[in-house]
Amino acid sequence: MEALKYLRHFQRSTYEQASVADPAVNVRNEIEALINHYLTHLLERQLNTPEFIKQIRK
Repeated sequence: MEALKYLRHFQRSTYEQASVADPAVNVRNEIEALINHYLTHLLERQLNTPEFIKQIRK
């Protein structure tokens, strides 16, 4: 539910307002997973970028 609240906030806010949002790590991970699944659905293929970013973070 928290992830949905942040996604709605991002959708309705200006860039400046959205950029100050600081969701918890678990909410951030959930949002990232949702966006990744959505993009995979739209593009009908897996993206390489999310895995690359995970490797860089480690």
